[in-house]
Amino acid sequence: MWTFPKVLRTCANSILKTKGNVCPTPRAAEMAVSKRCITSSVVHCQLSTNRERQQTGVIVSDAVNRLDPLEHYDYFNVRNLVEVGNMFNAFCHYGHHQDCRNEFMAPYLFGTRYSTDIFDLDKTVPLFQDALNFLAHIVYRGGIVLFISRQKLTMPLIESMAKRCGEYAHCRYWNPELFTNTRHAVGFPTRLPDICVLLGSQNSAFQAHKAVIDSAKLLIPTIGIVDSNCDPRLITYPIPANDDTFSSVQYYLEVFEETVKRAKQKRKEDFSTDVQE
Repeated sequence: MWTFPKVLRTCANSILKTKGNVCPTPRAAEMAVSKRCITSSVVHCQLSTNRERQQTGVIVSDAVNRLDPLEHYDYFNVRNLVEVGNMFNAFCHYGHHQDCRNEFMAPYLFGTRYSTDIFDLDKTVPLFQDALNFLAHIVYRGGIVLFISRQKLTMPLIESMAKRCGEYAHCRYWNPELFTNTRHAVGFPTRLPDICVLLGSQNSAFQAHKAVIDSAKLLIPTIGIVDSNCDPRLITYPIPANDDTFSSVQYYLEVFEETVKRAKQKRKEDFSTDVQE
C-alpha cells in the first residue's frame, strides 16, 4: 500500500486548517500543497520583476490596463466632427435630378424638391461617423491613405489637404493598371494604400471611377461620397451626400483632415516610449 509522507500530510493539514477542513486523502493533501507552491512562485516572480524595474528605472506600461481602441466606441473622438446642422449648412443634402437617380441610393433619400433628390441627413450622419472611425483606426496603425477625385474645381484643395496631413492624393487620370500592375504602370514595385477615400466616386455623370473597381479587386477598403446618381455597392463605407458642390467638398476635406490628425496624435501619445531617466 502506498504511504503518504508524514511531513507532506502535516503541511497539507496546516494549509486546510484555515478553512476548517482536514486532509482526508493523500491526493487532496498533494493538491493543497501544489496550489500553495504555485501561488508562492507567482508572488515571487512578481516581486522579482518589480525589483528589476525599480533597479533599472524603466517603467513598463501594463497592457491589461491599457484601453483597447477596438473596444471603444469613439476612441479618437471623431464622431462629434459630423453633425446634421453643419452638413445642412454645407449643402450636403442636395442630390441630382430624380431622373438620374441610382436605384440603390433610394433608401438614403428623404424625398424630392423641384425634381431634385434630397438626402436624409439623419441617415447620412451615422454612416459618416462610422467611416471616420474606421479611417482613424487605419491611420492609428500607420496605414497609408489615398484621397481620390476627378473634379477639376476641387483638385487643388484635395492635394493641399493631403500634403498638410502627411498623406497622398490622386486627382488625375486613373491608369487602369495603377493598382493591379504597379510594376508596369509605375516602373517599380510600389506599396498600395491601406485605404482609399473618394471625394467623388465617379469620373463623369454616368461612369464610375475605376479606382472603386480596382480597390474592390484587391480588397482595399474604401470610403466614398456617393451622390444620388452613384452606385454604392462596391464601396466599403458609402457616405450618401452631395459630391460636386464646392462648399460640400470643402466641408468633407476639413473633417477628413481633422480625423487623420487626431489619429496620428493619438498614436504618438500611445506608442511613445515611457522611460524614466
